[in-house]
Amino acid sequence: MSSDYLVYWKAESVDRSLDELLEHHPSDQLARTRVAPGDTLWMVTVRDRLPYLFGKIAVGKVVSQREAERHFGTQDLWPARYHAIAEPKTEVSAREVPIADLTHLLRFDSNTADRLTVTAGGKVNPQELQSLRRLTPASARLLEQAWSQPSAGARDEQRDGARLGGAETGQGVRRASDEPVSGSSAQGRRRTPTGTQPGKGESREQAQVDSDAPFRRKGVEGCAIRCVRDWYVEQGWEVRSVEHERCGFDLVCTRPPREEYVEVKGVGGPRPIFQITAKELECAKTDPDFVLRVITLARSRKRGISRYSGKEFLEAFDLEPSQYRAAPRPVN
Repeated sequence: MSSDYLVYWKAESVDRSLDELLEHHPSDQLARTRVAPGDTLWMVTVRDRLPYLFGKIAVGKVVSQREAERHFGTQDLWPARYHAIAEPKTEVSAREVPIADLTHLLRFDSNTADRLTVTAGGKVNPQELQSLRRLTPASARLLEQAWSQPSAGARDEQRDGARLGGAETGQGVRRASDEPVSGSSAQGRRRTPTGTQPGKGESREQAQVDSDAPFRRKGVEGCAIRCVRDWYVEQGWEVRSVEHERCGFDLVCTRPPREEYVEVKGVGGPRPIFQITAKELECAKTDPDFVLRVITLARSRKRGISRYSGKEFLEAFDLEPSQYRAAPRPVN
């Protein structure tokens, strides 16, 4: 018999997943709670102690970290002992639904703590949600009803401006630097004074790129790579991956007499803002066969694909320093 569970994500993690497909949930708790194929994970978050339902995962299988990496074709996944992967074709896009009016009705399959501590206005303590908990069938039906109803207006009214920056959600992908030198973030057509460095006055977009680093381990880049590779193959190109060679691009694509050295950037949001290493930038400047493919909304059905030659990239994007290499100065 299948079960339903309540799963908690921090609000900043949800912000970086809105409008993306919820394909998996990493957690060390999956084995302890015996989550199995056929179960449903109901995903919730809390803002100013107000709870929101932001999605659900119909579990297709529960696998190890290594098996999840093979499944998604990337090692860029949040580290956990177990990963619950959605049943194919059941994935939903993350969106927020306010459930403050339901919290006092939710019940868990427990003899000791079968409900949340709810205060005025349906507010809850996020710490009570950090353990994965089994819902009663009646509570699961309440969440299903809430999820199936339109809620954009109600969501905005409940939040009352609690979340900032919702209109600009482009984020860069956390990628290992090709070499220990300074890196940059790129964003389309936004002029910044020459020499400006990130700090107290950095842009919201830049802050999103930098703060995204520890969380982007979700397979965004893997999705983007697969999308680009499949496109080239469908067009009759021969594709060879050189991702692990760290040569300044990800794919060598050949269809005689043409050859393209393709660097792929996957972006979780709708705006093309991403990190680019010094080696990748050098290839864009010097190699006439260099091509940049940018995949926006990379984990969504609404993903977009853009192509830039090296010259087009340098003309269309501004670069801002985001990190530097530090080395001891020579001792005289």
